[in-house]
Amino acid sequence: QPVFPSVSLLDYICLSLILSICVGIGSLVNQTRNLEEDCMRRLLAMLIAIAMVISACGSGGDGESTTTSGDVETTTTSGDGGETTTTADSGVGEADLTIATWTAEAPGWVDWWPATIEAFESANQGVTVEVQQIPFADLVSSLTTRFVAGDGPDLVHIPLPLTTLPAWAEAGFLLDLDEYLTGTDVPELWPDTQGSMEWNGTSYGALMQDYGYVLFYNQQMLDDANVEVPTTLEELEAAAAALTTGDQFGYAVTVDSTINFLSDIFQFLSGTGAPWIDGGEWNFTDPAVISAVETWRTMATEYSPQGTDINQKRQAWFNGNAAMMIEGPFILGQIEANAPAELVDVLHVAQLPFAVPSGDVSNGISVYSGIDESKLAAAEAFISHIISQATMESLASSVTNTVARRTANEVLAGTPDTDEVVAAAENVGGLLFPADAQGLRADFSDFQTIAADWFQQLLNTDISVEDAMSGLQAALEAEGLTP
Repeated sequence: QPVFPSVSLLDYICLSLILSICVGIGSLVNQTRNLEEDCMRRLLAMLIAIAMVISACGSGGDGESTTTSGDVETTTTSGDGGETTTTADSGVGEADLTIATWTAEAPGWVDWWPATIEAFESANQGVTVEVQQIPFADLVSSLTTRFVAGDGPDLVHIPLPLTTLPAWAEAGFLLDLDEYLTGTDVPELWPDTQGSMEWNGTSYGALMQDYGYVLFYNQQMLDDANVEVPTTLEELEAAAAALTTGDQFGYAVTVDSTINFLSDIFQFLSGTGAPWIDGGEWNFTDPAVISAVETWRTMATEYSPQGTDINQKRQAWFNGNAAMMIEGPFILGQIEANAPAELVDVLHVAQLPFAVPSGDVSNGISVYSGIDESKLAAAEAFISHIISQATMESLASSVTNTVARRTANEVLAGTPDTDEVVAAAENVGGLLFPADAQGLRADFSDFQTIAADWFQQLLNTDISVEDAMSGLQAALEAEGLTP
């Protein structure tokens, strides 16, 4: 390789390469908003290339980089919660921060963000935080484009970190926060699900919310059919059968090609402990997997309304057209706004009727790797504020969902339904998609496309479950995908 004697010449070459790659990526994004498979592969190749270019450019000069924030003064109160809040004289200086999220207008969040930012700005004079709302459907593509162009927000509200974070971390878009997190109580108080904010052994942020799935049920419909709330898989199937009559259904599922579709299916795999990954290999042909998928197929085709996307599924339950569904506990806080007034008091939640209750991670907070160094201390102070006991309690109560700081979930206790929500988080036996399945996380988009196709066949054709699972496994292996 030639050695360039002039730093300015190297900078010029790097800039030219970066601009060329950005133009190519912009062309791909304009061609399709959905980034179909071929475009996704080309985009990934470009991201790898730009990461290499940036790395090469960064090797010029004295080779030094700074990732520490300096001293941030905090106050800590005693007790199990270990509350930590940033003080006004924390020394973070002046900074205008931006944070991108899809939740600025969402129920609960719409009030939580302004209150949280107001409290932080009051405690940190000279620091402002601007929330940038991006629709969820556009979030990943929009932020990826901005990251590539070097124009990312200072802080990133990470959606579904199990599947979203790896690509951004791999491309170098997120800041390594290992050192910062070591100085917080995250290592001591956060559950194992904090691992979803890690990639290749590096922590890229703090998990804000995780939860245990729960069974939502309509007590009036169960009473009318003389059916008890199911506590086992066998009871769930029997209850769904008894409750299905005419245009009334015992259960509701998502039927599309999104992650929500797969989540409904993998509830039955995770809940029965079916080993669909075994020894680092796909294991969809295992008899236990076949049995679990058979049960899901019966529930979806015989006891559920057909062709429902995630919103239609939920509305079917809100309206009393479906007696039961499995969902995240945040739905509890949406009942009053979405259900007819006469049904609000009969809609409740219970623990999953599975041997292995499943859970999921919802969101976390990270820092953009391109943040101006002068803003880093303020950004880390904002994360400290977010993960404090008081702010986590506020989040849990605002959105009726559990948070990663377990001691903050006590604020939800007090009603039978919210007690069930808290218990579900504590009883999680495993995530739907394991955080340590690096291959699955890295290639989840490809996995989702292939898996959704084979599971859709189980709804739309008479293919046997054995043949479908054999086909799924063969397709994954043919694409070179590994767990």
